[in-house]
Amino acid sequence: MADALAEAREVAAGGVGTQNQIDAPERALSLELARLGTLKAPAPTLDVELTAGTRCVTGKVVVTVRASNAEDVPITVAFETPYGSKSFASVAPGATAVHAFTTRQVSVPEVAASAEFSATVDGESVSTETEASFPARACN
Repeated sequence: MADALAEAREVAAGGVGTQNQIDAPERALSLELARLGTLKAPAPTLDVELTAGTRCVTGKVVVTVRASNAEDVPITVAFETPYGSKSFASVAPGATAVHAFTTRQVSVPEVAASAEFSATVDGESVSTETEASFPARACN
């Protein structure tokens, strides 16, 4: 492409030639530009954060999952853990959704919670998924 551009500049700076001599570098440059293809815009994402943690409550492990909405529009959130799932139909901009999953176990291994987020941004439906691991925990 650089060669085609240099040749086109050379012809443009030079004297008048035949129409074919003038058009040939332009066609070569157009061909090189076409070969570049089109750039796809990155898929839109949502500005959200997911965190997960554990704590002991009356000798049993509780897994807490939190989603923060940094978007300017409300979002829907669906949490999924090995200990259950929970959905929130609307989490306001700047707000958080939190749920504590009771495991009924005295210890749990390190695993991950996942969340699916969705919203309508500028008239377009946008969704994203993410995971957050939480550490193993034993309540003795």
